[in-house]
Amino acid sequence: MLCMMSAFWPDHAFGPFYRAAEVAPVLIDRTSGTAIGDMTEVGGLAASFDGIDDQSGASSSAKTATLDAFVGKTLAVPAAIDHIVCYGANNQGFLVNDNGDATIELRAKQGVAPTLSSEGTLLGSITFTDTSVREVKTINSNDTTTLWDHVWIRILPATLVSTRNAELEIWAAG
Repeated sequence: MLCMMSAFWPDHAFGPFYRAAEVAPVLIDRTSGTAIGDMTEVGGLAASFDGIDDQSGASSSAKTATLDAFVGKTLAVPAAIDHIVCYGANNQGFLVNDNGDATIELRAKQGVAPTLSSEGTLLGSITFTDTSVREVKTINSNDTTTLWDHVWIRILPATLVSTRNAELEIWAAG
């Protein structure tokens, strides 16, 4: 009898209508962990984690005249990353006085904190044309299982320009 039932019953114990519950991503507390990166000008690294996602370039994390800038967190507790949401300054976007092209990468690393933006593992990226207004960019992680100690965005303008980031939300896999 058991052999006959196995021909009609799927390999899992819950039948053909079973579906694993989807767990929603969880926003990592912006006040936990330590800010990292080289966007230390104007509002400094803290500006990307002050909870204000609609702020001017004068209050945002910044780096002047660059082709490469980064801001992120050393997490208080290692986490698997689902996605990030980053916000450009409401009066400048991500690139100051430049409606040029840019790429934003989502990167992560285990162990020692990065000193260079290019370190770690690339988890995702987005390329766009900046519009000098508040822009919101979401980058999904291609690895939602590895536990990371450090998570950051790397802003790569196509031309030498100053960069801004108003806020960075890091979402852990649920």
